[in-house]
This record gives sequence, structure tokens and C-alpha cells, in this order.
Amino acid sequence: MARREAWLETLDPGIAPYVDWLDSQGIETFESCEGTEGHGFLEPTIRFHGDNSEGFRALAVAVQRELPVAELRRYWQISKQGEPEGPHWELTFRVPAAICRPCTMAGCQCLCASQPR
Repeated sequence: MARREAWLETLDPGIAPYVDWLDSQGIETFESCEGTEGHGFLEPTIRFHGDNSEGFRALAVAVQRELPVAELRRYWQISKQGEPEGPHWELTFRVPAAICRPCTMAGCQCLCASQPR
């Protein structure tokens, strides 16, 4: 458990609870950002691997947890050589976890439930 907590502490605090939930449900995430000023994304974003159905599974997992999902995207990155890489999946969220409403799921341990409003 200490390794998982140490890993979560390396993530942006505004996205860590969302990544934690998706990861705990078997979604293989590989990039995330809380989307605040000076960060790599304009909105809270999680990127993850998977086949053509994995995005819909991740969306279902997020909606079940009542996370504030804004968009589900399928994308290809273009390498420096001009070759498409992917496809990959991406979920974006309306707000970072630090200001989301508390989760209502029984036994919720996510960080957003304990954040002041």
C-alpha cells in the first residue's frame, strides 16, 4: 500500500483521486494533469491505453463514481517523423478533484471528499 500512496503523491493533487479510482478499476493510465495554469493541459485530463472498447469502460467506471467527466476522446499523436502513434484514449473532467463535490459512494476514500469548499 505504501508504494501506491507514494505513486499517487507524484501526481497532480487535482487529478490524483480520479487516476486512483480509474487505476483501482483496472484502467491502465499513462499520463494525467490537473489542468491548471502552467500545466500541459487546459483541463483536468487522464490518458490511458486500451482497445476500441476501453474508453467506454473507463467512461462507465467514471460515471459510476459520479466523477465530473466532460469528454471522452480517441486520439493519435504524430511523431517527429510524421507518423501517427496510437490510437489512445483520454478523459477530460469539468473540474479538478480539489473542487469536485464529495463522492456519494459508500466507503469513499478519495481526496475530494475531504477538501474544503
